[in-house]
Amino acid sequence: MRRIALVLVLSLPTFGYLALGQNTTTDKVDSKFKVPPGFKAKQGTIADPYSKTDWAKEIVHEKTGMEMMFIPAGKFMMGSDFAVNPTCRDEVPQNKVTISHPFYMGKYEITVAQFRQFVEATGYKTDAEKKGRSHTLPAGEGFKPTEGTNWRNPGFDQGKDHPVLHVTWEDAQEFVKWASRQTGQAVRLPTEAEWEYACRAGTTTAYPWGEKMEEGQGWGNFGDLSMKRQFPRIASLFPTNWPINWDDGFAVTAPVGKFRPNQWGLYDCSEMYGNGVRTSTLHPGMSCQKARGLILRVPPSVLPT
Repeated sequence: MRRIALVLVLSLPTFGYLALGQNTTTDKVDSKFKVPPGFKAKQGTIADPYSKTDWAKEIVHEKTGMEMMFIPAGKFMMGSDFAVNPTCRDEVPQNKVTISHPFYMGKYEITVAQFRQFVEATGYKTDAEKKGRSHTLPAGEGFKPTEGTNWRNPGFDQGKDHPVLHVTWEDAQEFVKWASRQTGQAVRLPTEAEWEYACRAGTTTAYPWGEKMEEGQGWGNFGDLSMKRQFPRIASLFPTNWPINWDDGFAVTAPVGKFRPNQWGLYDCSEMYGNGVRTSTLHPGMSCQKARGLILRVPPSVLPT
């Protein structure tokens, strides 16, 4: 099951980043905050608390109502420690990466409703729709191509506030073009470094909550006991050692924002260990497929300093 979460990024003194998130209501912009063109400070937000700029910590796109969080510039160790995560050979050795400028990133993954808005506005058909199939887990069997599976029919019931699934890189690029037209700015997908940096949110541990996966209850929608019950074929691979021994109530996807946010206010960053496949590396410990969002470049005059 492939999902995307598209992120818009704004360029500030040089380049910054801005991500799209879930629809929300907004109030009048607070004049004491700096906000990018086309956005408002969310009611109740504060000024950037990390680097002490005047940029609003949380903003909302005026046209779409999508929420975004301020991410400060900084440095981090990208990749995985092989001694801790020996299965992730493609993520070693760790490297120090510098994110030179702050950016805004979406609070949430892109939802079914938001992707439907794009499709209805453009008439776009995804690769899975054109091919007539996508990979999924039919009736608890192994991961395999399944006829008729696409974002409209993922193989199970989804609410409009669930993250969209079964979209490819090419589909994401078309969403990017549409989002660019909605904002009046050029947007792109974030780099792997930008994604990992934002989801780490200053942490240095193997997981956002610490060193042990089993201590992550409440942080995301994991492959837990509810998934074990629904997909017995997968469970049979772990007859005595199912990795997650709690029940979060969601065997497949969950509504965005259902679980705990990270230290920078981003939701569902921990789900790389959970019930979906993404298109970019998120955090040390696993290589998954995910692209959270689009990156928007704007004139230097709107860049944070």
